[in-house]
Amino acid sequence: SFLSGVMCAYTVRGAKEMGIMCWVKHIAANDDEIARVGKYTWMTEQSFRETYLLPFRITVQTGGANAMMAAFNRIGSVRAGSSYALMTEVLRDEWGFKGAVITDAYAADRNDPDECIRAGVDALLSWGTSVVTNWEDKSSATAVKFMQQSCKNLLISYVDCRYTALTANTLTSSSVIGEDLEIFAWWKVVLFAVDGIVVASLLAWCALTALSSVKKLKALKA
Repeated sequence: SFLSGVMCAYTVRGAKEMGIMCWVKHIAANDDEIARVGKYTWMTEQSFRETYLLPFRITVQTGGANAMMAAFNRIGSVRAGSSYALMTEVLRDEWGFKGAVITDAYAADRNDPDECIRAGVDALLSWGTSVVTNWEDKSSATAVKFMQQSCKNLLISYVDCRYTALTANTLTSSSVIGEDLEIFAWWKVVLFAVDGIVVASLLAWCALTALSSVKKLKALKA
């Protein structure tokens, strides 16, 4: 578990330095590929943390992982992607994970969108012609709230990778990488333009006020 965590952590770190987002899978306790969909996985919390969660924790805290893929199996009787305790309380609140979580290949008999989005999973992995057919709560206030949070998490993952890449490449002598990853900050141009308009408006107002005062003084003297 420790070696897996260290190898994965530095793989993720290296990828992020090139602007690549790594979706680390499958969290958690996905031990095999045979009949894994919905498999009930039972163990003590100590075993779960020290054996099955350790690689993911190291990857998050050492490698800065910002993208995870949920497993197909269940943790006890709860689907991994529907586990608030795992996806939010442990992954985000306890480990400090900032980023997005996606399901494994979506199918109506494998994932429940309502449970996933409330547990802390941000996206459903579409494959082939798979369509989300069992999401009943798309327009309620809570659904909108969680969808907004999911969008935020996905954007955080993307921006984190770009920022890491730009930061890392300022320390290298490779100008090609730096040029490839250069991002045009359009918002700076807009901000400077707005600042310029505000300053020009203030100067014009001051000038007009001064001119008006001068005219009044001349009128009084006359």
